[in-house]
Amino acid sequence: MQTKRIIWRGQLAAERISGNLSERERLNREYEMLTLFGGTHAPKVLCYEHSAGSVRLVRSWLDGSTLDQVTHCEKAQLIARLRDMLRKIHEAGWIHGDLKPENIISASTGPVLIDWEHAALIGAEISTLSARAVTVGMTHPDLIWGRGSVRSKFDVFALDQIAAVSIDCSC
Repeated sequence: MQTKRIIWRGQLAAERISGNLSERERLNREYEMLTLFGGTHAPKVLCYEHSAGSVRLVRSWLDGSTLDQVTHCEKAQLIARLRDMLRKIHEAGWIHGDLKPENIISASTGPVLIDWEHAALIGAEISTLSARAVTVGMTHPDLIWGRGSVRSKFDVFALDQIAAVSIDCSC
């Protein structure tokens, strides 16, 4: 499912449109998460349209760089802020489910998470999730293999992997 950059009511925005049942379910989940966390930890929802055949989600466009495009010093600062952000998300009962550098934007207000379509409720059985993201080196093995229940440590594992490849002591 592609994200397109569009103009929405005079402002830059990101648009995603589902093409099949799996994409509709994932986009509905993303909408739910942006409704919960948008504006603080995620982009704001600008438009959500749901019809029998598709879902259209338009969210605010984020100016900034992905985590893999920033300096090592900035990355270290962002990772520290991300740990606090994840704690708040986990306290609300959710995991992001697809943490990787491309899904973390360094915006003027700090780090913002995008692509929430794989978010999951903590405690849910992994085998019942409609979709799971798998990113080599970032995804916790239990999530990959569908073992047990969703736990906050899945996001922490991914952030630890990101931090491990970002170590640079010259800051």
